[in-house]
Amino acid sequence: MPSAPFVSQGHAAGRYTAQVRVLPAASATKYQSLVFSTKLPIGALIGQFHTLRASESPGPVYLMKRQEDGWRFGIVRADGNLDAELEPALCQRCHADARSDSLFGLPLSELPDSDAGN
Repeated sequence: MPSAPFVSQGHAAGRYTAQVRVLPAASATKYQSLVFSTKLPIGALIGQFHTLRASESPGPVYLMKRQEDGWRFGIVRADGNLDAELEPALCQRCHADARSDSLFGLPLSELPDSDAGN
């Protein structure tokens, strides 16, 4: 199940609205309640689907797949093609600052049972 749409502060600094989808469902539950010790299982797949805020047209999909040695990053452009110019080191540097397992998680207002947005 996708998250509710939220303004993506990390990718393009607020230019996109995003929704996150996590597979399998057991990994989605872990993702929604990240704490410092949370680690998603090998094979977990996270997709952040972007929409341009100004025009509401589809944007890129940012992907992360959990592997034995960490995360693999990918981008599917709005035209459906893989982004061949992706620099994984850039993704890794930013995600190294994440709170848990290289993951930032959802905004507090999007977490289950959260009243942070009220």
